[in-house]
Amino acid sequence: MGNQIIPSPSGKLNAPEISSSNLGSSSFIGTTDNRQIDSTTDGGELRAASISGDGQSSNDNPTNKYVPKMFDVWALGVNVVLGGQFYGWNAGMAAGFGSYAIGQVLVGFAYINLAFSLAEICSTISFSGGAYGMTRVVLGFYLGFIVAIFEIMEYITYISAAALFIASLLCDELGWDVSYTPLICLVFYLVMVPLMLEGNHVFWRLNYLVAIALVAFMLWYIFGSIQYTNFERYAELNGDDNGNDERGDLRFWFSGGMVAFMQAVPLMTWGFGGIESLALVTNIVDNPRANVPYGISSAVVTLFVLMMSVMFVASALPPGLTDFANMDYYMDSGFNLMGLSSSAAHWLILPGQFAMAGGFFIPASKLYHAISESHLLPPFLQVHHIKTNQVQDGNSVSSGITVRETATNQHHHLAIIYVSIISYVVCLIGYYCALSEVIGTIPILLSLFTYLSDLYAYYQLKTTFQGRDADQSFANPFGIYGAIYAALIFVLCGIATFAFQDSYLIEIIFMVVFVLLLSVYYFLYAKHTQRFSEEEQKKLLLFHVVTNNKRKRAAKNNKNAGGRGGGGGGNASRASFSAANSSKKNVLGVVSLSASARVVDESLRNVTSPSDPPIEEMAFVGMCPQFNTFSNLDPNLPPSDINSDIALV
Repeated sequence: MGNQIIPSPSGKLNAPEISSSNLGSSSFIGTTDNRQIDSTTDGGELRAASISGDGQSSNDNPTNKYVPKMFDVWALGVNVVLGGQFYGWNAGMAAGFGSYAIGQVLVGFAYINLAFSLAEICSTISFSGGAYGMTRVVLGFYLGFIVAIFEIMEYITYISAAALFIASLLCDELGWDVSYTPLICLVFYLVMVPLMLEGNHVFWRLNYLVAIALVAFMLWYIFGSIQYTNFERYAELNGDDNGNDERGDLRFWFSGGMVAFMQAVPLMTWGFGGIESLALVTNIVDNPRANVPYGISSAVVTLFVLMMSVMFVASALPPGLTDFANMDYYMDSGFNLMGLSSSAAHWLILPGQFAMAGGFFIPASKLYHAISESHLLPPFLQVHHIKTNQVQDGNSVSSGITVRETATNQHHHLAIIYVSIISYVVCLIGYYCALSEVIGTIPILLSLFTYLSDLYAYYQLKTTFQGRDADQSFANPFGIYGAIYAALIFVLCGIATFAFQDSYLIEIIFMVVFVLLLSVYYFLYAKHTQRFSEEEQKKLLLFHVVTNNKRKRAAKNNKNAGGRGGGGGGNASRASFSAANSSKKNVLGVVSLSASARVVDESLRNVTSPSDPPIEEMAFVGMCPQFNTFSNLDPNLPPSDINSDIALV
């Protein structure tokens, strides 16, 4: 009967076992990610086919639903971050305006470099799991798993922090007892989850309108308060209306030395934390390789301008910096001077917290789904695409097999529900264990590890995987040096968070216990069940091949250092690869050569030619989901022995 396409129980397309005996002449046409795949095998040669389309996903964006554009990505970035600029960060002014302002500028530029680096990654690889996919490539499967869990818990904890803040504000303004906090948080999730499940037109319209309203609110505060500012009088620490201080003394600008500065550093991330989450919306955005990068970059620049502006204005308002650093709601002074009551000002910042929480639901659910597709979660927590395959005869080139896939949004709905349940549990832990302050610090800690892995992935993209610049719609203007600068600043943030905060012992214990639990889970379970998702096979498999070959080549060179065998492997590999894949499109040749240790040991420029389709638009057709690794294959194993029993290790 020739090769058959077999639907698996999960709905994935499992190709038959690939061997020299069953490589006949066949073809199939399938639709995936709103694009059509056409791949043929002829005379034992399997070719990768280019995929037409703009990269948006039919699973998440059926034709009757709204498809987000660049301004929607910008609005989402504003919503998930701007709420953090409304409160909290002003406590860092206890170190003095000079210390805080310098640190805020340094941290702000670090976030700009992070966002630009992620924008370039998204411009190159439109993977729905965001930087998680490249993290698995450059750090390996174990560290990729750890970082992915850190990132998703970062977003979940941000949602919890927003819910707790909303509950606290309502209790303060309405005079409710704080014991109602768990109930208020529960009502919050019962309101937010249906809105997120409805999504699309409702959510994205609200997302855009709320972002415009929040920016307008910030501009109102900045331009309405600026007439009351007196930088010389109020921005000095201990300055007051009576003028009882020594003007111009540097100790009022830099207070507490390096210790006070390091204590303030984590608060400097509040105005930007979460911007990296925009890398996770590529599969729901129209033309993601253009719209997502420019959406990320425009959002971070907007946030930087607003943060710098509000910092300079708010710190120069009466009653002075000393009182300003101790305010729960720092905007009160400015709005009071404009004739607005403190209570009204508090209600005005409430929509920003709803927007922040709602915005984080999207990337959290997307990352949750990506991890599930890699089979890194227990079965009862996994969510997958539910597909219905319809086979029609008579339309294909030779075999008469046409495969059409349709999908529902059920996987997205389940991911949102699971995320909300976990987030509510975090709320309960924060409330009953009196860890509300730690709940605000934990996502900062988790995010720093995510940032460093993202920047390392960018570094690898620019070095090991160089040669794709011609296909990019966006390039980080600061390049590798900007990424290195950002990494150094985030390392500083990590030291400040771990070593200089009052709750540092709790944070250290949490991180150690959390990593130990994740490691035990990974090595006992996830390591033996994980696999490449279908999207990883299509968009990231070649990156895994190149990384694996680089490691093998380095190990071989180390083993044969000083001997003749250390220098000939590359030429042999290139000759073998060239013979098997003269057109540079034979994906089976890549897999077979890696299995027989005649691996592709060149950069991506030697795997695809400029005339070939971009890598993320090449379908690795005919590969089972079980073809997941090349690291443990017998070097002498012939290509014909490759089968679907290879496990990921």
